[in-house]
Amino acid sequence: MNCGPGGKPELHERLPNTRETESRSRSERSVAGDFSGKDRNHHRRDTARMAARILLPVLLVLCLGAVATGLYERVCGTDPDFTTGKATTTTTGETAQQLLSDAQPRKQDNEIPQQIPPDPSKRAARWLIMMRNAAYGWADTPNAILALQLANDTWFNKQDLSSQLSVKQMQIELLSKIARRGFHLKDVPTGELSHYVLALTATCQNPRNFYGHNLLEAIDRALFHFPTAEFNNFYQFSQGVLAICGAGAPVKPRLIKDLAKGQQADGGYPFGVDATAMSILALSCAEKQRIHKHDKDEIKRVFGKAVNYLRIQQRPDGSFGNQHNTGLAVQAMIAANLEPATWRCPDALTTLTRTQHQDGSFGQFFQTTVQVLPALAGKTYADVNRIMCEMAPIMDEDEESFLMTEYDLYDPEEEPNHYVSNMTVQYTIHSDFHPNVSASIEITVPSNTSFIDIMDLAAERDERFRYEAPDTKWGHYVSAIGEVTEDHNEKRYWTIMLDPDISIDEGIDHFIPDDGDHVIFRYRKYD
Repeated sequence: MNCGPGGKPELHERLPNTRETESRSRSERSVAGDFSGKDRNHHRRDTARMAARILLPVLLVLCLGAVATGLYERVCGTDPDFTTGKATTTTTGETAQQLLSDAQPRKQDNEIPQQIPPDPSKRAARWLIMMRNAAYGWADTPNAILALQLANDTWFNKQDLSSQLSVKQMQIELLSKIARRGFHLKDVPTGELSHYVLALTATCQNPRNFYGHNLLEAIDRALFHFPTAEFNNFYQFSQGVLAICGAGAPVKPRLIKDLAKGQQADGGYPFGVDATAMSILALSCAEKQRIHKHDKDEIKRVFGKAVNYLRIQQRPDGSFGNQHNTGLAVQAMIAANLEPATWRCPDALTTLTRTQHQDGSFGQFFQTTVQVLPALAGKTYADVNRIMCEMAPIMDEDEESFLMTEYDLYDPEEEPNHYVSNMTVQYTIHSDFHPNVSASIEITVPSNTSFIDIMDLAAERDERFRYEAPDTKWGHYVSAIGEVTEDHNEKRYWTIMLDPDISIDEGIDHFIPDDGDHVIFRYRKYD
C-alpha cells in the first residue's frame, strides 16, 4: 500500500478510479515528496472526491434508516427486522438499502446519489398535489382532499390559499352534480355522496347543511332502501355507514343488522378484500359510539369475523392483492388495532414502498395513490371524526360544534310525498295462549319496503314489538316476539299472516306488503 506524508494511506488508492494512470503517477510523486502546488491541488480534489464516494452512501444509508424507522413506527408502532419479520429496536443497513432500492431506480456502484429520497408518504402527497388541475381540483377531488387531510391534518389551513381553493372547488363540483340532477340528492350515487361527506367532515364543513342540503339524511335514506338496482353492494353500503359515523351522527341498529346479514360464512363480503376492509372501517367507527350492549356485541361479532377473513387473505409478501387492495386493507388493520406482528405489518409496508414509482405515485390509477397515502401516514378513513379542525373558512360560528350534535337523519314517517309514494301498514302481534300478548301499530314507510324494516321501526317505537330472528340460509326466522318464544316441545311457533286467514309463504326479508295491508304475527300451535 502506498502512503503519503506521515504514513497515512492515500484514499484514492483504496477505491477504483477511472483515471488510473494519472492517479498512480501522482501517488508515486507523493511518496517521493515531489509536491508542487498543482500536485497538491490535484491531491486535495481527488481525496475530497473519494471521501464523498465513501461518505455519501453511508449518510444515505443512515438517513434512509431514519426514514424507515419513522414509517414503521408511525404505522406499525415499531421497527421491523426484515430477515425475520419480527420487531426490533434498530434499523439494519439491509433495511435502509432495501428502502433505497424501493425509493428510486438502482444506481451504478460508482454513481453518487443526487438527493436523499424523503418519506414515502410525503412523496405520495407531493405527487398528489402536483396532479391538481388549473381549477385546484383533481380527477377525484373529494378523495384527494380526504387523503391529504388524513396524511396531514393541518393541510387545510387559513395560511394556505391553495388548500382553501381546493376545498371550494370540491363544493362547486358537488353543487354542480346536485344541480344536474334537478336538485334531488336521491339521484346522486350513494358511494359518491359518501366520499364528499367524508371529505367535507375532514375539512370542517357541515354535511347536514351543505348550502341547504342535508347530505347525511340523503345517505341514510339510501341505506334504508338498500339494496336497489343502483345501490347493491356492501362496499358502497359500508362507505355510507362510515360517512354517517364519521360526521358524528348515530349509526342506527338496523345498519349493523344489515352488515351482519350481508356477511358471508367466511367473514368476508362479496367483492372480497375491498368490501370487507371497508366494512371493518365502518364497524370500527360505529363501535366507538354510545350504543346498546346488544348492538355492541353484534358489532364485535361481525367485526371479528371480518378481520379474521382479511388476515387469511394476506399473501406471503405481506400484500392483500394489488396495491389498491393492500392500501385499504392496511387501513382496516390499523383501525382494528391489532398487534402488528399478527398481520405482518412490516411486510405489508415493505411491499407497498417497493412498488412506489419514482414520482411518488402508486399503481396505474389515480385512486390507488389516494387509497395508499392514508395507510402510509398511519391513518384510516375511520379517523375522520377524530380530526381536530383548526379553521373552517366557510363555517358559521353557530355550526362550530356540529360534530357533537345529534343529526336528524332519515325518518320514513317524515318522507315527503313528492319524493316517493308512501304506504301505511297495520302490524299486529297476537298469541293464542297469552291473553295479555296482543298489540297493534300503524307504520308509514316508502313503498317497496320489506317487512323486516317495518318490524325494526315498530320495535324502536314499542318494546312489545321487539323480536329475535336468527339468520338462516333461508333468511331471518322469527323465533320470539316480546316475551314469547317458540316452544318446540309444545309445537308453538310465530306465524306471519296477511289478515286473519291468509298465510304468507315469504320470509320477512323478502315480503313487501302493499298500502293498507294488515300483517299479523300470530303465536299458534301446529298439529
